[in-house]
Amino acid sequence: MGTIFTMTEDFFKQPFFRKEINIVVPSDVEMEYVNQKISLELEHGIVKRETLEYFKKVIFRMQTEENIEAIILGCTELPLLLNDEVSPVPCLDTMQIHIQGGCKKSCVYEI
Repeated sequence: MGTIFTMTEDFFKQPFFRKEINIVVPSDVEMEYVNQKISLELEHGIVKRETLEYFKKVIFRMQTEENIEAIILGCTELPLLLNDEVSPVPCLDTMQIHIQGGCKKSCVYEI
């Protein structure tokens, strides 16, 4: 999950593809909703219960219909809303992964 650009482009997907891990994105309607909530709410520090519930519904649908095992939080604002405690599947917080990776030079990681 992330902005439309993040969900439709391959820059976050490439390390997974190299490890033959399939990436699933929300439907077009869901992506539009996610994108709007990031730009109109989360980027302004606004966290709403109904937004969380919709995101959880999307993740649950992807879990049951697409068999996802985790969700990539591909936007720095998404951890304001989602974490392992509220998400139906584990969250891969890219900011936390980046920090734990100890970026020293190129900041390019193999997953």
